[in-house]
Amino acid sequence: MVGNLLSLKWAHFVASLKRSGWALAGTIIGAVYALLGLFAVFAVFMAQRGGEPETVQGLAVILGALVTALWCIVPVVISGQDSTLDPDILAPFPLKPGEILGGQLAGSVISIFGMMTLIGSFFPVLGWASPLPALVSVFSGFLGFLILMICSRLMSALGMAIRQKRFLAEGIGAVFFLALLCAGPIAGSLTESLFSPSWVHAVASVLGWTPLGVAWALPGDVAQGQWLVLVLRLVVTAVCLVGGLLLWRAVIAHQISHVGAGGASSKSRSKSGSALGLFSRFPASPVGAVAARTATYYFKDPRLNLNLLVAPGFLVVFWFVGTANGGASLTMVGPLVGWMLGWQSSYSVSYDNTAFALHMTAPVTGLQDRWGRTLGMVAIFVPLVVVVSAVAMLLQGTPGGIPTNLGASMCMLLAGLGVGACVSVRYALPVAAPGESPWKSRKNNSGMANMLIQFVTSLLIVGLALPVWILLGVGALTGNPVFGWMALVVGCLYGGAMLWVGVRLGGAWYDKRAPELYQDLARIR
Repeated sequence: MVGNLLSLKWAHFVASLKRSGWALAGTIIGAVYALLGLFAVFAVFMAQRGGEPETVQGLAVILGALVTALWCIVPVVISGQDSTLDPDILAPFPLKPGEILGGQLAGSVISIFGMMTLIGSFFPVLGWASPLPALVSVFSGFLGFLILMICSRLMSALGMAIRQKRFLAEGIGAVFFLALLCAGPIAGSLTESLFSPSWVHAVASVLGWTPLGVAWALPGDVAQGQWLVLVLRLVVTAVCLVGGLLLWRAVIAHQISHVGAGGASSKSRSKSGSALGLFSRFPASPVGAVAARTATYYFKDPRLNLNLLVAPGFLVVFWFVGTANGGASLTMVGPLVGWMLGWQSSYSVSYDNTAFALHMTAPVTGLQDRWGRTLGMVAIFVPLVVVVSAVAMLLQGTPGGIPTNLGASMCMLLAGLGVGACVSVRYALPVAAPGESPWKSRKNNSGMANMLIQFVTSLLIVGLALPVWILLGVGALTGNPVFGWMALVVGCLYGGAMLWVGVRLGGAWYDKRAPELYQDLARIR
């Protein structure tokens, strides 16, 4: 039966590559990135070959624990991983929990990253010049891969349970998003200490006794002749392996016997006219209704409100970087946040998913739809960009630069909203469906084309702000503050003009191709 499941998984994998040329190209690009990562790990262990055993052991433990942690974190915050052999899908078939477990475990290598992870698990062998530690490293790499997959599947089950609790899922997603923003700059500023042998030894001495890194530490104990420590680590490894398999089997048994038990509650509450929220704050017109709905989504939909965390996230990141290297990095925060918020407006229709049919059947023209969505975003984005730009310059210690920075930020935002008003009705870009994790990736058979569209539109927004960039350059060369105030005025007026043009053009496109746009949205899966 396990062989049948593997055949099913392989057939699904091959079919996903044949779906379209863009899907195949995206898979190839992912494989190239994975190969580059493998090459980096290969270079690390080859450079340490024959070196100090404690250092080689420490690097194996840290890299193994890092990869294991990634395989554990991703299923919790992202719901778009391969679900071909998930228990809830296989529940209608006469399969035992042990058979599903075997199929999932063996089928984990039938994917690009699964294969690369399995290959990389044996790379620590390259760091050992002595034959005995190298032989043990092969065994420990296999054990490490098994524990990695067990932990990943258990965390995937935990992620499914968490996503049934919306508040908890949104909180974890927000924390992960902010941590992701801050991780790169913080790690970059600590590069020297991260590569010091003392740091490697200290971290590995802790991780080497956890499920994340215990298996990877076994060859180092053999090389150093620490036989008692080796026995203890083997016991810990066996406990993690056997205990994880038993727990995994119990989780599968629970999942196949409780399919659909965690559905959403059917309770509903009626709303009186005084509890309409933002709908009571906007005009009672088609434009006002669309604007209120758009603004409400940005506060209540986790797929959208994570975009609002970009502002405080970038402030923290660039403040940390600027403090660490003494640079003027905070001057980039305002324009970057304006560009980011304007650029993501290209997804406004895609977030509606098939509910976009309500707009098509409602007595709303294309121009009303475009203005409604745009004004709903303007009501949130403009105050946010103003505050971020001003706070960034105050933290930078240059309050006199607020007009200049704000002009660039507003121009990027308004021009970006104009571009988004056109792009969102011309192309259906894949996003997570309503109720899904914001991190889930979906497909519409045009992966590379979507990436090209996103790249071009992001450059277009920067290019449209050229008049403001010219004023900023002249002001920097002359040192005359008048050009800063001119940048503020031009940024707002010129950005507003670009917004008006984008809305008019987007409204015309909406009226011409709304049915085709709905068909494109329905193809996203």
